[in-house]
Amino acid sequence: MIAAHKKFNDVVRILVNAGANPSYISSQKRMALYYGNDETRAIILGYNGPEYRKRKIYEAVQENSVDGVKYLLKIGKNIDEVGEQGNTPFLLARQSGNAEIAKLLVTFGCNRFAVNSDGDNALILAVKNGRNEVITILHQVGFHFYDIKNGKSLLMIAIEFNHIEVAKQLLMYGQDITYQDPSGKNALFYAIEYGRSDFIVYLANQNTFNSRVEGCDAMLYACLKGKQAVLEELIKLNFISSKKDAFLMACRGDNVNICDFWIRNGIDINSTNSDDESALMISLKYGFRVPGYLLNHNPNINYTNSRGHSAFSYAVLYENPFSRRNACKNQS
Repeated sequence: MIAAHKKFNDVVRILVNAGANPSYISSQKRMALYYGNDETRAIILGYNGPEYRKRKIYEAVQENSVDGVKYLLKIGKNIDEVGEQGNTPFLLARQSGNAEIAKLLVTFGCNRFAVNSDGDNALILAVKNGRNEVITILHQVGFHFYDIKNGKSLLMIAIEFNHIEVAKQLLMYGQDITYQDPSGKNALFYAIEYGRSDFIVYLANQNTFNSRVEGCDAMLYACLKGKQAVLEELIKLNFISSKKDAFLMACRGDNVNICDFWIRNGIDINSTNSDDESALMISLKYGFRVPGYLLNHNPNINYTNSRGHSAFSYAVLYENPFSRRNACKNQS
């Protein structure tokens, strides 16, 4: 038995070369995988055949084959050869979340900082695909966690792709929650824009609710973007600014559901902004859906502001044919 164990690799090789099928009996295959070394496993699993030698490492990565990757590395295959979309084997391992293969590739000296044809490195791919374990490994091997992709931080990317646990992990690794993209939006406003109400709860204790974008605080921005679930979450958190301004912002954003929400909660349908524009005027200026909704709820169609403008003149001024027709009908 001892002699057989010591010569196991040679025996397996001889049997395979003689045409034996070692995987025919499952117990034999299990013994080979258990007792053999990496070379033996490659033989048993068919990785050392002439056809397999032609394969690329990224193909073995796509199959999540650790033994296949090991064999191809040991026979000198190009560790950084790119496959589909310009992904190296390491990038593919990051994307699929195969931490074992990723560690193996790092051990063999792969280019950890390669980028694919989309400009994504391993860390960005891990964030986009929600690979917490992979992100942990990248942190351990010294990846820079302050990368910016098209003006977006890793935290913003995690929120965009709805990986809230990844976002929390990135904050733990030092991501700047106050970072603003070129448009002035920080992580809070990304959470609002993408409707991530669960992340809003997490941000409640992160001191980010005082920021503004496009003149909007968090609640106004939720109304502008039509994110009712986020709006209701903000209200639960007692983050309430001006309800009237929130209603008018929903009119500006042409968001019927949120306009209806505020009207059902007692907001005056004839509210005006600081420019003396009524809700109906604002809706005629910016949208097509809310005007019809408001006209069905009996607004003051004859209201004229300090500049002498009425709803009808706004419909004409802003070339809103649907609303102009309805405003004219209601005015007659």
